[in-house]
Amino acid sequence: MIINGNLYLISSEIESLGKIKTVNGKLNLRGCYKLISLGDLEFVDQTLVLSGCKNLKDLGKLRKLNNRYSIKLLESGITKEYIEKEKPWLKYNCDWNN
Repeated sequence: MIINGNLYLISSEIESLGKIKTVNGKLNLRGCYKLISLGDLEFVDQTLVLSGCKNLKDLGKLRKLNNRYSIKLLESGITKEYIEKEKPWLKYNCDWNN
């Protein structure tokens, strides 16, 4: 599934992104504490906000992010060690301060 635009699921109780593979805009999942993985999501065209997703364990199939934008990871379950080991190509997009 492709989302053509922004998707805001702030503080939702979602546990999965289902069949979403592409978001052609911003994806804001701030505070989605039940989310464990991004699953089949492969591409986000703008900022990806995962701050407050404390139970998030992995970025699933995420393989590409527009280099002009960042992944907001403040108080998420995604660590610098995880990025270095599993998704090193994303390390310059990661922001654990916001």
